[in-house]
Formats: sequence, structure tokens, C-alpha cells
Amino acid sequence: MSFLERLYGILFQPVKTIREIIRKKPIWQSILVLILTGLLPAITAKIVYPKDLYGNGMNIFSSSQFYSIFMTMAIVSSIFLRPIMLFVSTSIYHLIAEFMGFKVCIKDDEKTFIEDGSNSDNQKDEASVGTGKGLYSALAFATLPMIFMVIINLIFRFTTVHYEWIFTLIFTIWVIVLDIISIRENYKMNNGNAALTFFLPFIVLIAIVILMMIFMGVVMAPAINEIMRNIHSMPAPY
Repeated sequence: MSFLERLYGILFQPVKTIREIIRKKPIWQSILVLILTGLLPAITAKIVYPKDLYGNGMNIFSSSQFYSIFMTMAIVSSIFLRPIMLFVSTSIYHLIAEFMGFKVCIKDDEKTFIEDGSNSDNQKDEASVGTGKGLYSALAFATLPMIFMVIINLIFRFTTVHYEWIFTLIFTIWVIVLDIISIRENYKMNNGNAALTFFLPFIVLIAIVILMMIFMGVVMAPAINEIMRNIHSMPAPY
């Protein structure tokens, strides 16, 4: 497939296209898609200048300074942070899939199968799936639906209504579905295991946060009680 065919396919023929992306691993194309789907929606977003940046009749930041800071952060985040964060996410999914017992094929060279005399299509496909590079490429292309936020942002940018979050939610769900398909096709697992692989890091993170809050509550409770006791024992001011 060409680059444009992949862009079309990820929207209208996602399963077939994701399988092809996993086999071919177009890393540079995937990074380009990842950057554009982060950068373009950010620079077209309706930026509301926070009123709390005003204080005592003086501006902490002018609107132009605030816009410059926002755009700089958006560019840096899209070009550098998004590819790095996706690399981390891919590594986590790859490790989870391996711990779950799914075959992770590290041989990405079809010559191995050709030399052995067994060059069926299934074996060739098996040799090119289950790799981190293939999953990274598929997950990057899976962010493509977010490009539609450019149109949505431009529509709402010059209006007083703020319904962008509805479309953001819709496109985010679309991206999550494509992510699960990418994991499923890369490791040849069923939908349930693919969904578990995708959501497990978030579940673990939420569990850790809850445990930390409980732990801090248990640790801090005696100190808080002591502080409150001291406050109540203080003599009333005259």
C-alpha cells in the first residue's frame, strides 16, 4: 500500500490496513501521522485565555505571550513527546502480551522460512507479526481519526459554543478501538485479551493511585488528629 492508501484504509478498512501496516512496519510514515494528528488539532484549537492570569490590575502574561507559550508547548509535545510516549506505551503492551503467553515473534526476516522450504503465506505473515516495531506503526496510524478535530476546531473557533469535547470523546473512542484492533492483529489474540492488554496499564495505574491515597491517609491520619487536638486545646484569644 502507498501512504495515501494506508490513510484511507485506516478509516474505512481498518482491519485489512492494520494487518498490512504490521507486516510492512512503515515507521517514518507512522511517526509523521503521529506528529500531524497531535500538532494540527492543537494549533487549530480555540484557546481561551485564562482570566486568573490577571492579578491586581496587572497581566502576568499578555494574551500574545500566553498563545506563544501554548504553541511552543504544542509543537514540542507533538514532535518529541508523542513519539516517545507511544514508544513507552508500545513497550508496555509488548511486555504484557509476552507475559500473557502470546507468541512474540522476534524474527522479522522472511528469508528464514524461504530457506527452510516452507514459504506459505501464513508462515510469512507469522514471521512479520508480534514485533514491537509493527505494533508501534499500527498504534501511530490508529491516531488518524483525531485529524478530524482540525475541522471541528475550525468550526467552533469562531463561535461562542463549546461542544468540542463531544467530538473529542467520539474520536478518542474511535482511536481506542483501532488501538485494540492493532494489538489483536499484532499478537493474534482475541478481542477480550486485546482489550485487557490495552486497559491493563490504566487499571494498574488507577489501583496504584488509590493504594497510595489510602496509604497516605493511614499515615497522615494520626498527624492530622494531633494537629486538630492541639488547635482545640489552644486557649481562646481575648
